[in-house]
Amino acid sequence: MKAELENEEDRAVSIPAFTYEGDNSYDILIGMGEPGYLYNLPEPVSFTVYVNISVLEIVEPDLQELITQSITNWFNDYRIGERIEYSDIRNCIVIAYTADSDHEFLGTERPFRGINSLTCAVVGRGESVSQDGQTIDLEEDEIAKLASVEVQII
Repeated sequence: MKAELENEEDRAVSIPAFTYEGDNSYDILIGMGEPGYLYNLPEPVSFTVYVNISVLEIVEPDLQELITQSITNWFNDYRIGERIEYSDIRNCIVIAYTADSDHEFLGTERPFRGINSLTCAVVGRGESVSQDGQTIDLEEDEIAKLASVEVQII
């Protein structure tokens, strides 16, 4: 049975009751799309990135904004079910991350000038990572979404 919601942006989140008066039993599959090609949207998981940077005498103009944009670009390219790796986020802090509209890495990264040292923490899903080798696993139907980035230059 095909159902249409009032607004295209609406999403059904639960079906609390269903009345059927026939003798047969049925499995109900719910998804978006057309029968045979149904899909569900991934469950978003929010993450916040905290960055503290000490800088050298000569520093990149607008470093704070550039790092925020680099991290945002990386999260925008995130794929469903991939885990968060601290080293990936750290790389976005020291090297500008860019991608095209098809989410293909452009390979045009360049290091930011003036970073002396940094500390970083990525928090989400009740977990935190703050050093190389640490990861936060996501379920195969979850996708990481950036809630906020806080970059502090000291």
